[in-house]
Amino acid sequence: MRRAAWAAIAIAIGGGAIAARCARGGGGGDDVAIAGAPARSSIDPRAPVAPRRARVRPPSLPRSLEETEVDGAFPLDGDGHLRATAALRRRFDYFLTAEGEESLAVIRSRIVALAADELAPAEADAALALFDRYCAYRDEGAALIAAVPPPDDPVGAIDRLRRDRFGAAATAFFAED
Repeated sequence: MRRAAWAAIAIAIGGGAIAARCARGGGGGDDVAIAGAPARSSIDPRAPVAPRRARVRPPSLPRSLEETEVDGAFPLDGDGHLRATAALRRRFDYFLTAEGEESLAVIRSRIVALAADELAPAEADAALALFDRYCAYRDEGAALIAAVPPPDDPVGAIDRLRRDRFGAAATAFFAED
């Protein structure tokens, strides 16, 4: 019940394929969600859904994030639009360090709450869409590296995957690598 409630909230605010994956328990495996691809879901479509801009109150922080400050930022350009930068990726990675202590659905709910507090609705939606793409990229990258046989040029393969998933923004988003 609790997992389904979190998933319903995530889908209500634009979760798409990642939210559907979260409803099934997150995790990797062969159910890699890719932005734009139809998502399999165990959520009852007739179930009541929270309002679109509902406030999500994530549970208390996991032990690994206690007594820490949120890293990164939601950087905006001069027109107030979200920019894909290394600071944004650090913000996502800060919360993703809790993987294993809590589900991807709970981690996503933390991003949802913070984006809703700090950004205009359109930019919060853009941040969540980028977070979902980043999670899908991480899953695809892990699968690529774990492939048997491994790629001949793993660094080049990851670079191509980054360009495929993030386009021109890949350079700024992965600037620290």
